[in-house]
Amino acid sequence: MEELSRAIVPFLPYLLAVNLFLTLVDASVGYHVAPLLVSSEAPDDGSAQQAARWVRRLLAGVVALYAFLSCFAYFQGQPLFLAGITAVILLDIGSQIFIRRRMGGPGAE
Repeated sequence: MEELSRAIVPFLPYLLAVNLFLTLVDASVGYHVAPLLVSSEAPDDGSAQQAARWVRRLLAGVVALYAFLSCFAYFQGQPLFLAGITAVILLDIGSQIFIRRRMGGPGAE
């Protein structure tokens, strides 16, 4: 573990920049996937729109959390924690794209 941590240290600034970019990508993908998710479960159009707004607000909190944790890991010099956050963000983006394609949303083929 220690060797892996030392191997990542020179790439910390780049990893932070990638994390912040991925956080923005995650936010944009989530912004478009949220209405698709709630529209399938909502009984009417009004409640679907309200639920989509709520999910988008929740998304803003998740994006802020990702950005905070990325900056925290970088400034505390914890490369494995930063790499773990990168993995979580990538998993989040991947799952949103999978759900979007599975549910037949815009851009699904």
